[in-house]
Amino acid sequence: MKILYLIDPLENLKPPTDTTLLLIREAMSRKHSNFTAEHRDLVVENGIPKAYVQKTKLDKKGNGKRIGIKQLKELSYFDSIIFRHDPPFDVEYLHATQIVELSKVKFVLNSAEGLRKANEKLYAMKFREAMPDTLVTRDRDTALEFAAKMKIAVGKPLDSFGGVGVILLNARDKGLRSLIDILTEEGKNQAIFQRFVKGIDKRVFIIGGRVEGVMIRRGVATDFRQNMHVGGQPVLSELTKNEAKRIEMIIPQLEADGLNFVGIDLIGEYLSEINVTSPTGFWHYQKVSGRMLTKEVIEMLEKKIKS
Repeated sequence: MKILYLIDPLENLKPPTDTTLLLIREAMSRKHSNFTAEHRDLVVENGIPKAYVQKTKLDKKGNGKRIGIKQLKELSYFDSIIFRHDPPFDVEYLHATQIVELSKVKFVLNSAEGLRKANEKLYAMKFREAMPDTLVTRDRDTALEFAAKMKIAVGKPLDSFGGVGVILLNARDKGLRSLIDILTEEGKNQAIFQRFVKGIDKRVFIIGGRVEGVMIRRGVATDFRQNMHVGGQPVLSELTKNEAKRIEMIIPQLEADGLNFVGIDLIGEYLSEINVTSPTGFWHYQKVSGRMLTKEVIEMLEKKIKS
């Protein structure tokens, strides 16, 4: 099987924790050919989508290593394409999905159409009954009114990831107006505001419509955020009955939208985010479970290609 990974610059991917490198390692162990390219390497010539790609392996330290020179290949040359570019889902990302969609690749993970549908903050609002009180706005007064009603809220940029830019908002804070202005860039951009939920933060790994793993992300004492990116530590877990009901409600929509590799975030049993552009955390999950979920991802690709 020939797999093309659309990634951030290869030198930015750091072992041992980077999930893309772990996927390449698993595919290598199964004798599949791995190629990488960036969004800027995509080309459409006379209606035929192509990319400047390089064969890619891992060295002994787990770093990505390019083999040979860049080659221009039609996307139809590959059996599967995996989108692994980090957010934000910007215009370049949009165009990448549109170019890939022109191809006749057998299986794209996650689907181009699904990625366009699924802003990781807004997509979760399809399941609003599973979420805490939530507001999306760029208007300062509307956000202030929401914060006053909630007493304590959390504000996030719509296109951030890994806990970056997430701010705790206290209605009594004299700096609240300024914090809202920072989040919205003084009304230029939409931001999401949610009632602060104090509870356990879980990452749920969904692969091919199945729950394949659950872990708690336990934050440090000096930060309300619990993301791994900001120092959170993994703890093996499982779903409560309420959480399982929420996940069962979400999975059919994921499958309908071609979102086969997803990280769902739950806080205090409430749905927080649905991560689809570049889900991470496999290394941390293996650390506490002894199980590497890359096996499930590559096996899913193999089955999809054969079917």
